[in-house]
Amino acid sequence: VSPGDLVDECQILASEMHVLTDAELACPGSLPEGHIERLLSSRERTQRFTGIKLARLLGSADYCDAVREIIADREEDVYVRLEGASYLASTCGDSTKTLFEPFLSDPDQQNQLEAVIALGETATDESVFILGNILNDLSQQEFLRSAAAWSLGKIGTEPAQKRLVNAFKDVNRDLREEALENIVAIGSASLD
Repeated sequence: VSPGDLVDECQILASEMHVLTDAELACPGSLPEGHIERLLSSRERTQRFTGIKLARLLGSADYCDAVREIIADREEDVYVRLEGASYLASTCGDSTKTLFEPFLSDPDQQNQLEAVIALGETATDESVFILGNILNDLSQQEFLRSAAAWSLGKIGTEPAQKRLVNAFKDVNRDLREEALENIVAIGSASLD
């Protein structure tokens, strides 16, 4: 196909592809200067989400104020706001409870579920406490309790493991199995 050619509806087009080498696919181990700032200021939500996640994974507290501004916007995408809450709690030292309470009490069950999963990525002592409370709360929906067990398994610390072990007291067989699977997945011998 050349510029100016007409293409019919459903016409199949083919071309050669440049196959990337291992060297081209290898992570350089660094980001271009100003990269996270550009992502955070992007109009695209996926770019903002990526910028916040990168800042969290790098453990960089340089973006706390920018992320606070992003998540203060109630029109912002819920996934961007949850990633922002996770970053602020895990990297900037903001209160996990304060950041996540609006999502955990959201009438939309999908937002509640995503908040429980984001708490697992936050991995603070406070998030372990919140997840443990969800796991032990019989009035919570089973899917949230199960997600809390999964998230505690992802955190994997000794306090998280203890919360999973305590789940064996639960009468719900599925929840006990979820707890067991996550204890096994942690693969640690830190608990008797």
